[in-house]
Amino acid sequence: MSKYQILPALPDHDHRIVTLNQKNIGWISTDKTIGLETCGSCHRENYSLSVLRGQCAWCGWDIDEEEILKLES
Repeated sequence: MSKYQILPALPDHDHRIVTLNQKNIGWISTDKTIGLETCGSCHRENYSLSVLRGQCAWCGWDIDEEEILKLES
């Protein structure tokens, strides 16, 4: 079982929320772009320029994009 979960999209939104251990950490868009807004390790808000890299600007933690994309299929 994955530690990640993708929540259903809200009405009029083009993305779905990604959670790690039931805490919101980012999003995945309809074109499969993944953004990391809150670090899954240090729990700090990510620096805006690092969101689309999927890596925490503060501690270097990486979101597991492959595991998330497997949940999408």
